[in-house]
Amino acid sequence: MQLGLGLLGLALRITGAAWRTSESRLLILPGWIVATLGTWLIGAAMGAWSPLWLPAAVASVGACIQFRTGPRAGLWPVFDASLVIAAAAISIPAPSLIALGTALALATSAGMLADAALSKTNQRRRAIVGTVVFVGSIATLAMDAQVRKLLPNIAKPSTILAGPFSFPDGERIELKNQAVAWLDTPGGSGTRPGVLFFHGSRPNGAHSTSAAVIRRAFVDAGAIVLAVDHPGFGASGCPEMEAPAAAWDPKETQLAALRYLRGREGVGPVFVAGHSLGGTDTLRVLAEWPGIAGVVFIGAGVIEPVDSMPADRQEFWWARFSQRRGLPRRLERKKFFEIWRRFYDTMAFMDRYAKVADAMPPALFVLAQYDPRGTYDESDRLQERWSGSKQRWILHGAGHDIASTAFLRGVWADYHVARRLSTKLREFLDSAK
Repeated sequence: MQLGLGLLGLALRITGAAWRTSESRLLILPGWIVATLGTWLIGAAMGAWSPLWLPAAVASVGACIQFRTGPRAGLWPVFDASLVIAAAAISIPAPSLIALGTALALATSAGMLADAALSKTNQRRRAIVGTVVFVGSIATLAMDAQVRKLLPNIAKPSTILAGPFSFPDGERIELKNQAVAWLDTPGGSGTRPGVLFFHGSRPNGAHSTSAAVIRRAFVDAGAIVLAVDHPGFGASGCPEMEAPAAAWDPKETQLAALRYLRGREGVGPVFVAGHSLGGTDTLRVLAEWPGIAGVVFIGAGVIEPVDSMPADRQEFWWARFSQRRGLPRRLERKKFFEIWRRFYDTMAFMDRYAKVADAMPPALFVLAQYDPRGTYDESDRLQERWSGSKQRWILHGAGHDIASTAFLRGVWADYHVARRLSTKLREFLDSAK
């Protein structure tokens, strides 16, 4: 259980109870919204994650009923229970029955107690209690580390309403060079395939929206996942601006993560997967360490060498390199070009791997339906160079961030995208191991 989320959920549920029992019609809808959000967080704390549109829909229905018929406190526990059950039904992965029962008991009992206690107080006191608890909850929320990871992903209405919000913390694993990885383990026992996962170019690394969906999909496919924060992303440290180019080499982080995963109890055959920027990490690992059971490239491929790029593309990658790592300013241009040539030249890594590999492992090339044309071209270049068995698979309904691409499509898109991806990954892992 994520205790912080659970306590926050209880606080918001109390706030909602105070507001929606008010005689002021202006507080009824906010009360329902906050109350259902609290119930949603209680379920989430026990593993019943769902898109945020679900509590929004429950709040709308509940408020409409109250506006038409007046307060019907006897129905409120039914709304709480229905919300938790619905969230569990579409959660990826699904929570255990024990976790679901605990969430149901907490949500309904806490809700009933709050509703009963606050209904006996006067309107002014209810409003004061609700406001004080709400302000305190928001202040706590603003200071919580989980929220600092969550906020960078809230970029558009479709993400807010339909985003997975299933940000698995995982077990924090300290690697070399101030690097951090996150271990996600599925339920059950026995030997499972291990997946070393490298995220795309998002500042919060393995906790970005796309990484969360992919990690959840792999776990739901039955894999033990070690998601690495690339140096300068997420919780991994970044070299100093004045450090020499050699300090920017992510190889030690990549190989340290692979060694850890191989030595982890219960891990069977090891696969490597990379999304977007993570495809570069994946190719580097393949070139340095043979014996990988299979590879998954998600929206990744071979990028043309930086010296062959037109000036505007060079400018783009130079600015992006510093921006995504949160550097106070751009690296010196000459140093950036040296770092890119030595540590991020995917074509050089692929050519080097082709020379040393006796036989390339099976590879799954996943492309999102709405990936940019350039991503398709880069993936095609990589597939052309791949001599092992390979599959090309299109993830329909998703964009490059592995989430919904439009507001109206977004209502169910993330749920279905994750389910489709999980099914395909399970099929690939079973066939390749």
